[in-house]
Amino acid sequence: MTFSIVLESYYELLALHRSLLEAKFNNGPNDYDVSKSPILNKIYGQVIDKILDEEFRRGGEEARVKWLSWLEMKKDRREWEVALSIVRREKQWESWKDEGKAAFVRDVIFPFRISDELMCEFIREL
Repeated sequence: MTFSIVLESYYELLALHRSLLEAKFNNGPNDYDVSKSPILNKIYGQVIDKILDEEFRRGGEEARVKWLSWLEMKKDRREWEVALSIVRREKQWESWKDEGKAAFVRDVIFPFRISDELMCEFIREL
């Protein structure tokens, strides 16, 4: 069974993106599982794909690349600090091997992308 939601404008799509971003990177969440949910990440990935498609349609490759650049995680982003606090709350963190830690961090920081070098820095900060 599939379900669909109809968004009638690009601005509704952006509003959904902004809502998901706030839900995932909330300093005081009511539900801590939202930030690390692979199910939410799957939905959010579809939203990001549609945004990238629409940006390409509206402004070509340059507009799409601008969004892809915005999706790169950087240490000076607010989301970096929020993600660190989310990961610090994870009780199983110390029992995971490096690959498990990296996978978890990628779930937490999604939709942002992180380089291997920055991933190492992120994990060292914990």
